[in-house]
Amino acid sequence: LLKKPSGLKSTTDSSLIDLVDKIARETGVTVLLDWESLVPLGWTPLTRVPGYLIEPTVEDVLKQLSRSMNLTLLVLDESTIQLTTFATAARSTNLEMYRFSKLLRGPLNEQQVLRLITETLGDQLAVPEVRYFYHTETQNFFLLAPQSIQKQVGAVLNKLEKL
Repeated sequence: LLKKPSGLKSTTDSSLIDLVDKIARETGVTVLLDWESLVPLGWTPLTRVPGYLIEPTVEDVLKQLSRSMNLTLLVLDESTIQLTTFATAARSTNLEMYRFSKLLRGPLNEQQVLRLITETLGDQLAVPEVRYFYHTETQNFFLLAPQSIQKQVGAVLNKLEKL
């Protein structure tokens, strides 16, 4: 849903809550606002936001909204996004599964890929809130970690897929 055309048309300025309701209604993507983190920064449901939306995809609209508010997006599932602070996102942990099947068709084997991940991330994988496991039969790597570590693992795997 995030990659599809936004289809949002320019409107008059509206409240933040009206904008996220419009996004959900017209695109099918639910935007959860982390009010616990947003209110101390001065953002409220009634905060006025521009109605001029020219971004081509739903993802672009949400990225522009988060940038303009100096916030970040947490992808909760394929149709749910949370708008929150960078500090809150850094503290949150997510369970992600990375499929190695495509990657293992290249020049690397499982042990080499796992070693590259652990060497690249180093001590970050040793903190108590981070857990990881590789399931050999399904060729899936499971990682419970903060978003910042998830992004690093994703970047490592993307580079390895290009080998």
